[in-house]
Amino acid sequence: MRYRIVAVMMMAMTVLAASAKTVNPKNYGVTKTNDPAEVYRILKKVHTLAHDNGWDVSYKGVKKLNVEITADATPLPLTANTDFAGVTLTVTNKAKNIYLYELSDAFTALDITKEQFNNGSYLQRPELQTGTVLLFIEDTNPWVAHRQGYNGAAIRRDMVVIADGQPTNQVVYPYTSESSKPRFSYLRTDTRRKTVKNINMVRTADCTFITDLIQIAGQNNVSLTGISLSTPESTLYGDRAIMLTNSANISVSNVKIRGTYSATDKWGYGLALENVYNTSFTRLDCKCPWGVFGSNNVNRASLTDSDVNRFDIHCYGRDVRCERVTFRDLYNQFSSLYGYLEMTSCRFYNFTPILLEPSYFAYTPFKATFTDCYIDFGTALSAIVKVGNLDNMHADQRPELSRIYLPDVTLRNVLIIQPPQKSTCWIFSYSGKADFAQLPSIVVDRVTMSPAGSTLRVFNYPFDNRNRTPVRLSNSPTLQFVI
Repeated sequence: MRYRIVAVMMMAMTVLAASAKTVNPKNYGVTKTNDPAEVYRILKKVHTLAHDNGWDVSYKGVKKLNVEITADATPLPLTANTDFAGVTLTVTNKAKNIYLYELSDAFTALDITKEQFNNGSYLQRPELQTGTVLLFIEDTNPWVAHRQGYNGAAIRRDMVVIADGQPTNQVVYPYTSESSKPRFSYLRTDTRRKTVKNINMVRTADCTFITDLIQIAGQNNVSLTGISLSTPESTLYGDRAIMLTNSANISVSNVKIRGTYSATDKWGYGLALENVYNTSFTRLDCKCPWGVFGSNNVNRASLTDSDVNRFDIHCYGRDVRCERVTFRDLYNQFSSLYGYLEMTSCRFYNFTPILLEPSYFAYTPFKATFTDCYIDFGTALSAIVKVGNLDNMHADQRPELSRIYLPDVTLRNVLIIQPPQKSTCWIFSYSGKADFAQLPSIVVDRVTMSPAGSTLRVFNYPFDNRNRTPVRLSNSPTLQFVI
């Protein structure tokens, strides 16, 4: 019996060692070839081997690699732990648009009804009873059927994390209306931390196709850290360099981006988000011509200790918190936002703090709070919230979006620097018919404006109901304030 127990223990240790094995492309000759296409093929072999066996990957000892994307290339699959060990990949792509790396799992359709979801009885399904499950919800009826000036519709999606048969979060907005037509799918996952770290990618100037760095899809609890991306000026556009989609509990930290495949008039993003829950970004230093972020369907996100040119949720999201962030030169863009938008100890230079993107015409109620902030408008419009033209409501607007709401705004210990020759800052700037569902609540507490004598107004022009705007003004003795 004693020998049998020892044998079983040795077998268990062998299995554990095998499951914890780490493979390194250096051991497969990746540093011994000068052919960039062969480098890709070796990386493909190593990552596929690791993926198929559940092994970790380390690039330790590999300093620099020249990689060429071939015509038959596919994304390199990642596993639970990948340490690129500071390698610099210089990538040439004249073959196809591709993600270089991918950490991805697929969802399975789940046949439940809207009524079952809304009353909670769906939680009795055996697929959701144990362990950790991601529930993917997609409204088949477009949230915004026609975005003005664009082709295509905005589709709302939600991600709910279910732990042992109980949801750990709520959707952005309920699916109770008659116009809601949700369909569902699920993915069994777990709570183990997955890591991707320490990689530098340089795109060469002669690329004719886009190599995006990584796509994270269908994942729970992933850490991305220590990432650097450099892109030269190019006529290419449509970047999604780091893509996070249909996932939950993702943290991204220590990221430096210099350039993307975009221009001031052509879209492209350093970080693209689509249907994510509980996403955090820390220590980002990003300079991108079009904008760092391009996001839709975002439920709970935070951005801290960063320097970026915008954060956005194009359409449909809730609960955003930014702390110690420097925003430069563009705007923070939102539509169909719910819950809260909190800005704490943030600095804005030549920047519009909130742009309610008018092309969706999705003006929903939320609470915007600015605490201990510095706002220097520079050449930007002197407005805390730029609303757009309110005459452009779509004929096929969903009932949930048929009324116009403005956010409640709190300014607490805020310094506002006015541009030369502009003596007035507006809390809201808009044009068109001011037919609001309700007037916003305004709190102004310890607000200072420079130069002295500048005026803070609620609206950029008066309208009949302005005197009903709930305003609380306190501790701002030098402020000239006009409703």
